[in-house]
Amino acid sequence: MSKVSQYLILATCLVAWNESSFAGTPQTITTAGTFSLTTGANSGQSDGVLFTTGATTNSFVTIATGQPINTNANPAGVVTTVVGGVGTLQFLGTTGTSVVNGTVSAPTPFILANITGALGSSEIIFNGEVFATTFDAGPGTVLFNGGGIAALTFTGDGTVNVAAGQTFTGATTTNAAATGTLILNSGSIVTGGVGDASIAAPIKQLTITGNATINGAVAVDNISLGAFTLGTAALTLDGPNPVINTTIVSDTVLGNITATACSAKCNG
Repeated sequence: MSKVSQYLILATCLVAWNESSFAGTPQTITTAGTFSLTTGANSGQSDGVLFTTGATTNSFVTIATGQPINTNANPAGVVTTVVGGVGTLQFLGTTGTSVVNGTVSAPTPFILANITGALGSSEIIFNGEVFATTFDAGPGTVLFNGGGIAALTFTGDGTVNVAAGQTFTGATTTNAAATGTLILNSGSIVTGGVGDASIAAPIKQLTITGNATINGAVAVDNISLGAFTLGTAALTLDGPNPVINTTIVSDTVLGNITATACSAKCNG
């Protein structure tokens, strides 16, 4: 055997050893209950969380202040389920930033049940798609760098930011009128209603920083628009003195604007 062949075999063995040596094991949830995100090697913090057979809608994993998930970016970890509609992530921190690496769950039937967090002034950054039946966002900040699917509810006056070029599917509502800010960056797409004019519960602020699309009705108190396509739905402004800051491209791309019990000011 030539020296070149020997070196190739040795290199292949080293690569295989390296991959197996550093492949971690996710924290596995097999029953109902509340579990803290584990730390150290082969943990939820380093290698993600797996909700497997036996997990239920009452299986909760709590994440402490500033605690990350899947720092090893383990593709077998992140947050996954083998049974659809089970498992809840509870971000308990009221300060600091928690970063989640990789995709959270998967579309139906393997979708996660619920995510709650963004309490106080805390921030949650998702560096991958997020799939959950519901997402309850508090007064802090949530950044979706990978889009996803969830019914999003503002449980406090917080901010949800959809990164440029990402798609988020699901209705966005609020538990209290005039709370919550939704920011859509250039090229992002939201499919689902934003706010709910029928129950007098619009969100406080919609900000669009670039060319974005909303496929659904919009009910907001105030809106700042970049280039923007509303589709065939309606844009309803509520509140005492709502303001639209935008450049109107044409009636066909902006859709219908209705200002209720107020005067709308269009600057641009």
